[in-house]
Amino acid sequence: MKKQETISPLARRIAGVRVIRVAVFMVMLYCLTVVAFILPLRPTHSDMENRDLETFPSFSTEALVSGDYFDGINIWFADTFPLRDMWMTLNAWIKQCYGVSAMQVHGDVGSGDVIPEVPTTLPTVMTTATTTTTTTATVATTTTTTKTAVTTTTTVTTTTTVTTTAPTTTTTQNAVKPAGQDKTPAQSNGAILTIGDSGFEYYHFSQSAADTYIAAVNRLAEQLNGTATVYDMIVPTSIDICVDPSVRAEVNSADQQKAIAYMYGSMTEQVKKVELFAKMLEAHKAGEYLYFRTDHHWTALGAYRAYEQFCAAKGQAPTPLDSFAKYEFPGYLGSFYRDTQSAAMAASPDLVQAFVPPSQDFITITNAGGSTSYPMIVDVSDWDPLYKYNCFIGGDNPLSVIENPNKTDGSACLLIKESFGNAYAPFLTEDYQTVYVMDYRYFSEVDARGIAQFVKDNKIADVLLLNNISATRNSYLMETLDALVK
Repeated sequence: MKKQETISPLARRIAGVRVIRVAVFMVMLYCLTVVAFILPLRPTHSDMENRDLETFPSFSTEALVSGDYFDGINIWFADTFPLRDMWMTLNAWIKQCYGVSAMQVHGDVGSGDVIPEVPTTLPTVMTTATTTTTTTATVATTTTTTKTAVTTTTTVTTTTTVTTTAPTTTTTQNAVKPAGQDKTPAQSNGAILTIGDSGFEYYHFSQSAADTYIAAVNRLAEQLNGTATVYDMIVPTSIDICVDPSVRAEVNSADQQKAIAYMYGSMTEQVKKVELFAKMLEAHKAGEYLYFRTDHHWTALGAYRAYEQFCAAKGQAPTPLDSFAKYEFPGYLGSFYRDTQSAAMAASPDLVQAFVPPSQDFITITNAGGSTSYPMIVDVSDWDPLYKYNCFIGGDNPLSVIENPNKTDGSACLLIKESFGNAYAPFLTEDYQTVYVMDYRYFSEVDARGIAQFVKDNKIADVLLLNNISATRNSYLMETLDALVK
């Protein structure tokens, strides 16, 4: 007869705990499954990513046969899970608990083209525009920020995937948002390097996009030869100004100074190049707050330093900064915080400073809904922390006009820009009777004319193209600009 085995009280308790754990897990899994199928709980918009989520696919026999219908259901199901933003925030917090790292990479670090040497001969300028169409609406422009140079090197650890987001637009209690901004396409910051409480966007050179940009600028200068002077300003982003070169080399971000030299060196002598790199680097080393730490844009002070360089290229004195009224909006947590959910950034938000020129504090905005007068700098004190950069000129609009009532000489300037130009535009007010601000990404929504015809019709003498360097690697944006040079 076998001896009966006995189970100790400790073993019974351990077994009981295991049963309870399994039961709790199964109950939680069951509850989450039930919640997942409650359609009213499924979100349609992500505040964290600032974008509309996937919609349920439309049924068709063709989609059913090809399998696209069920693929669409899978994408919709995953993208609209109830409490999606809460789970993403929790996931980011858990990852931050893995351990402290001085540097982290968020997103996939791609590889760009080799930057060519500065050409010894300039290209032939085409006098007619060649428009290239594309079916891929991609996007984005970016740059980040920091207040101090980084001099230490550490091991880089890849942590998350790229987040695609929409541009900065919102409503406010202090002003009515200009109509039409909600149509801005989704934008991506690409791979982001975080160092402490600061974010930086990787830069990779695109030969085709850069050449499209060069050709467009050269062709515009040829079209306006004898009519207007064309200036070009390529803005370096913070990773090349604020991050020590030894660190930047380690994380495989391309040399922006070399890329700018190639693009400027490929432009004809008719184009006046506004050199910024050395000025921005000097100002940063002097401790100036030129770029945001939690967002890809430059600050208004960074934009003013660029304005000084534009005046130098023109041979005129800049309007002193202390003649502008200054406003401050604390608590800014921009696109880099949105994409990384960095606790360090959340604990140290940016300060948005804005400057209002002495002669004018309103701007006329034109978009698909018509024209309206809007504050040049709007009070964003009560806005969501993500949207405070929209204090400048009402955000991104197809066309805006600033009139200086103190000048009657007929002088006019056209600023052709993406979102970096928003912080820059107010500084031109004192130099011209009229400043036209054209966002080339949306201008065709309100006007069918090309840039050259617009300049001639409005008797504009100075044309300034302003792009941050990330825009010049974006084929979609450069082709959009190229299409306006006709």
